[in-house]
Amino acid sequence: MLIALAIFFSFALAFVNGGNDNLKGVATLLGSKVLSYRKALWLASISTALGALTSVFLAAALITAFGGRGLVPDAIVQSSLFITSVSAAAAITIALATRFGLPVSTTHALVGGLLGAGFALAPQALDVSVLGKTFFLPLLLSPVVAILLSLLLIPLIRRLDKPAIAKQEVCLCETETLVAGNAVATASTSFGIGTLESCPPRTHNAIVSVSASKAFDFVHCTSGAAVCFARGLNDTPKMAAILVATGLAGLPSVIGIGIAMVIGGILTARRVAKTMSEDITLMTHIEGLSANLVTSTLVILASKYGLPVSTTHVSCGALFGLAAGNGRGKLKTIFTILLSWISTLPLAAVLAYIAAKLLTFSGGN
Repeated sequence: MLIALAIFFSFALAFVNGGNDNLKGVATLLGSKVLSYRKALWLASISTALGALTSVFLAAALITAFGGRGLVPDAIVQSSLFITSVSAAAAITIALATRFGLPVSTTHALVGGLLGAGFALAPQALDVSVLGKTFFLPLLLSPVVAILLSLLLIPLIRRLDKPAIAKQEVCLCETETLVAGNAVATASTSFGIGTLESCPPRTHNAIVSVSASKAFDFVHCTSGAAVCFARGLNDTPKMAAILVATGLAGLPSVIGIGIAMVIGGILTARRVAKTMSEDITLMTHIEGLSANLVTSTLVILASKYGLPVSTTHVSCGALFGLAAGNGRGKLKTIFTILLSWISTLPLAAVLAYIAAKLLTFSGGN
């Protein structure tokens, strides 16, 4: 019975995680009006699914980290009572945040669940020092690093974010030459970068002609996909760890978690997407691009080295740095998000403690 509950809450956690996290990577695309909600949703869903599958090969260390080993004795970690309490607490915490459109950290919810369930079931054997070196340091530092990197990029971004540069065009054209008074098509090409008016004359056929503005938008979309990919890469193993503890093999667990995340994002991501794209700061497409580059770089590196950073904290940190740099931040929303971050871990810990006690009282084992 408890194993069935653990599996149910694990998939429920993946579902609500998708609603809270899937569109964070494309929020800047929405905020800068580069993509419509529908297009952004599909870009996020596909990229998240690819990240989830890739996590099988690149993020195995996170599955180990979030199994709870070292925090409490192995006998407790492997018990269905512990697994159910952790997954239920994290799922409820993320569901509440998603309902109110608050971008919170699934990582914090899981860590809170591990603490609460561990304290309820093995208070004397709880080794909190494991959390200090494995979880808290990367979780605390990652948003600070994101803010600083975002601020450092602001001067460069302002240089690029000018109408004159947006009108630049890259051209690669075939040309015609005159030989003895006759027009003869040649295989020669001309290449130029300049304003729309100053590009080489296209007397025969333009092979490539792309404005700088469209090029920036393409890179922005690519960066948004990279953030969603990184998010799927980093978050999937954390939730798959719970399923692995129930006895399910790694690959089926990862695939199941990935599917649940995608469905949850498609059905329930709109509220958090609005908060991230509109309610933190106003942004141009170039500013949105810089925030995505910071987020994707940090999260992918963290996944590679097994550091359980929060994609939420990194992406919001990049947006906070953007808001500080452009002076268009919405302080009320930023303050509310920070409060939700502070409350996520203790709320999940309390819920996990209550769940563990209730299940113990009801005779679970």
